[in-house]
Amino acid sequence: MINFIENYINNMSKDDFNKLALNKKIVLNNEELDFAYNYVKSNYKELLNSKSINLDNYKDNFREETLNKLKELLEEYKGLIDKFI
Repeated sequence: MINFIENYINNMSKDDFNKLALNKKIVLNNEELDFAYNYVKSNYKELLNSKSINLDNYKDNFREETLNKLKELLEEYKGLIDKFI
């Protein structure tokens, strides 16, 4: 499962990332998209392996509504990933 996720993230374009966000009803402005995409591409192993990521550390990079939706999405995906690990 982890190899599948790593492969997906390594091949994910910014457009793919944005489509995923939109599919989850998260509308990112350009700055949020750039930051989130680059963060995930650079830190996906930490995101996969960490029990807690404090997205509040990045609150200056997102609007409040967006940050709250990202927190929910992260919890959803962490729950799914934990089932397969």
